[in-house]
Amino acid sequence: FTYFQPRKYEYVPKDLKYFGALDLAMGKAKKGSLIGIVVLGQSASSGQVYEVMNIGEHLKPNDTIRRVFNLPFTFERFVIEEVQFQSYFIQVIEELSKKEGRYIPFEGIHQKRAKEERIESLEPAINTGQILFSGDGELWDEMEEYPNAENLDVIDALEMAWRTIR
Repeated sequence: FTYFQPRKYEYVPKDLKYFGALDLAMGKAKKGSLIGIVVLGQSASSGQVYEVMNIGEHLKPNDTIRRVFNLPFTFERFVIEEVQFQSYFIQVIEELSKKEGRYIPFEGIHQKRAKEERIESLEPAINTGQILFSGDGELWDEMEEYPNAENLDVIDALEMAWRTIR
């Protein structure tokens, strides 16, 4: 790790409130963008934040919806980056969520800063242990290789989830 100094947790408490974020695959990475999904849990008693799940995969829109719907969490909020096609995607996933009786509280999130600036804004929260990590998955790889990581989609979803909690 050269930029981020993430800390791992052993166990998560049982009193977590869950917040999710989805970065759809719209970028132009060398091998194609990944969808990035991050789920953070915040302890109701201590306020400590835990990364409880991260996914970074090549998925089509319908597979992305299926993956989100099958997450085993009840969300306080679930944000999706809202630009271009993603605005339509939010409408579709909201309608399907209601139709399937899932009622996931989806929200669009607007980006006002460049991706690298948003990611680097995570440095204090990560390096001071405000967010604790499971220590695996695409997110861990992206943090380890930052700023030279091939993909930044999952760490971008982490920033959106963190912003949602704050």
